[in-house]
Amino acid sequence: MKIRMNVFRIVFVCFTIFIIGSLKVTTVDASEHVDIEGYTDISHSDISVSFDNLNDPNKLKWAPFDKSNLLKEQDGTFWIHIPITHLDIQHQDQLRLLVYPSPSYFEVYQSNKLIHHVEDVNEKDPITKVSRWHIVTLTDASEDVYIRMKGSIPEHYIAGTESQIIGYLLKTDMIDLISIIGFFVIGLLTLLLYLYNPKFRILIYYAFFIIIHFSVWPLFTYTHTSQLFFQISKTTQFYITVTGQVLSIALLLLLLREIIEERYRTLVKSFIFGYLAVGFIGIIVTYFYNQFVNVLFPTLSIFILINIILALFVSICSLKRQKNIELIIFLSGLIVFILLEISLNLSVTGELTKLVHFIKMIRPFSIVLPGAFIIINRYREADRQVKEYADNLQQLSKKLEEHNIHLEQRVAERTGELKEANRQLEESIQERMAAAVEISALEERNRIAQEIHDIVGHTLTTTIVQIEAGKRLIIKKPEQAIERMETSQKLIRKGLDEIRISVRLLKESEWNYDLQQALQHTIEESKNYAGVQINSSIKRLPSLSMIQKNVIYMALKEGITNGIKHGGARRFYFSLERENGMMTFQLKNNGTSYEQQDFGFGLATMQKRVESLQGKVQILHDNEWNFILDIRFPIVEG
Repeated sequence: MKIRMNVFRIVFVCFTIFIIGSLKVTTVDASEHVDIEGYTDISHSDISVSFDNLNDPNKLKWAPFDKSNLLKEQDGTFWIHIPITHLDIQHQDQLRLLVYPSPSYFEVYQSNKLIHHVEDVNEKDPITKVSRWHIVTLTDASEDVYIRMKGSIPEHYIAGTESQIIGYLLKTDMIDLISIIGFFVIGLLTLLLYLYNPKFRILIYYAFFIIIHFSVWPLFTYTHTSQLFFQISKTTQFYITVTGQVLSIALLLLLLREIIEERYRTLVKSFIFGYLAVGFIGIIVTYFYNQFVNVLFPTLSIFILINIILALFVSICSLKRQKNIELIIFLSGLIVFILLEISLNLSVTGELTKLVHFIKMIRPFSIVLPGAFIIINRYREADRQVKEYADNLQQLSKKLEEHNIHLEQRVAERTGELKEANRQLEESIQERMAAAVEISALEERNRIAQEIHDIVGHTLTTTIVQIEAGKRLIIKKPEQAIERMETSQKLIRKGLDEIRISVRLLKESEWNYDLQQALQHTIEESKNYAGVQINSSIKRLPSLSMIQKNVIYMALKEGITNGIKHGGARRFYFSLERENGMMTFQLKNNGTSYEQQDFGFGLATMQKRVESLQGKVQILHDNEWNFILDIRFPIVEG
């Protein structure tokens, strides 16, 4: 905020310098002094005029200079006689003559010789009718000057050296130049202030309005010295002037839009776009058709009047809804600005030079000062809100500090409670660990029991089949009966070996055998010793973990054993494959259908194993197979 206030102080200093400089220069009126630092302002009373259409100045009939008569003959050719020899002109070496405004066509003679000639080939082009001055170099300071001209009538004839004439132009434009430079600096400072705080859009409208309307536009519109600094054509000067006028009114409306009621902003925005569209379309049309300038200026004047009425209307409507001090100040400044514009035009028409200078000096402040007041008021309001926020934050900080102290006390209390809870939890964990050890032991025993159950069940089933066959053959074919008994003995021994191997494998971290080979061995063993028919389709298996292998291997044994023992099955079909990220196990037999609702010990254990792998066990049947053991689980490759 200190930076912003410093910027405002700089703006105030610029205003002060401008006022003091303007007041000092106002006391000097160049047009009323016969001699200004070596210049000679040739009075109209010293000039003669002739309307004779002759080429020899010595044969012309001369009359006193009368502007009213010249205006009547403005479309024709006339002569001007300047008696240089009768005037007290200092520094007659390298004498120059300034003519303003310069006519579209003129010839300068000295000693009956043409010394200077100017002709504007586009004199009928309305765009080029822009006031310009012209400096003529005189060849002989002891000879009178005769000027034959056509077009606009010059108001000023200044004699002197080139440097003196340039000094005269600067002196004449001093008030305007101070105003232009001062307001340009103010506009730049406001623009910098906007860049520092872009959320205030009113700043950028205010800055560009000041720069365009009070700096750029007047520099190219009515200052004499612009012709010294900027060598541009009359056409370019015309377009700069018109464009500046269009943009100035649009920026003034944008400035107004920021302070009126929200409901009227859309209306003002529409008028702004409409005015800009008319202005720029008119400028473009004028570029291609010059005579359209006669329509452009009246049209722009009408739209400017409409926009001014709109500004007054929305301002009054906004004030009726809410007494806004910013809007009151701006509206007052706008009214004063309009009145000063009217007064300025009347003063120029009445040739009231002092009044013209005074109005030019105070006119910009009718808009600039209200705008500056609005911006300062906005920043003061923002500063007040910042202070309120700071006070609120300070109060919140105190409350937070109090809450923090209270929270620390609560944390200390809760820490003690947590320590006590932690101690109790540690005791509970120890108890749970002991229970977990017991549960783990029970699960291990259950797994061993299940493994033994599967192995013993499968061995006993095939052994019983062999014993039954031996009993039937013992009388008729004792040799085959003995062979069956020996087979049963081998099966029992093999079962005991498998039980020992199973117990040993349960202590190992991973099975190292080939699952596919083990499955084929079980199938062949069942076919040979149980006398059943088993067809199989085992596709290429992925890498499986120990648990996955164990589930598949034991499921096959349990399925064959249950099919023979409980279902009386004589024909089996086994398939194992990977399908859509799932391991699919199916064991089909032609035994009796499974009608029990609850699984027995073997199937229940099998179901728990499969569920531990996120899988599912189903008992199905179809037209060909009465019993289908279907197992599916997602593949977790080991």
